[in-house]
Amino acid sequence: MMKTVYTLALIIITTSIFFTSCMSSLKAVENAKVKVEKAQNNLEIAVNKRTEEFNQFVKESNQKIIINNQLINDLKTTTKNMQTSVENKYKKTIIELGEQNLDLNRRIVNYKDDSYKKWKSFNNEFERDMKELSKALKSLTRNNIK
Repeated sequence: MMKTVYTLALIIITTSIFFTSCMSSLKAVENAKVKVEKAQNNLEIAVNKRTEEFNQFVKESNQKIIINNQLINDLKTTTKNMQTSVENKYKKTIIELGEQNLDLNRRIVNYKDDSYKKWKSFNNEFERDMKELSKALKSLTRNNIK
C-alpha cells in the first residue's frame, strides 16, 4: 500500500511539473512574439524616419543645385569690360563650377540607399562639397562686382 501511495505521489508531482513547465514555455513564446512585434514596429518607424530624412535632404540639395545653376548662368553673361586673359580664366572657372554642380546633382540621383553609416558619410561629404561650391560661387560673384 505504501508503494502505491509513493507511486501515486510521484505521478502527481511529475504531472504537475510537466504542466507547469508547459505553461511557462507558452508564456515565454507569447512574450517572444510581443517582443518581435515591438521590434518590427520600431524598425518600421526607423526606416520611415530615415526615408523622410533622405527625401528632405534630396529636396534641399536640389534647391541648392538650382540656385547654383542660376548663379552660374548669371555669371556666364557678365564678362563685359574684362580683359581677354581675365575673361578666359573667368570663363574656365565658371565651366569648372558648373561641372561641379552637375556632379553634385549626379551624386544625388545615383545614390543608392545603403546602411545608415554609409548614408551619414555620403551626407557629410556631399554637404562639404556643396558648401565649397557655394563659397566659390560667392567669391566669384564678389570678385566680379568689384
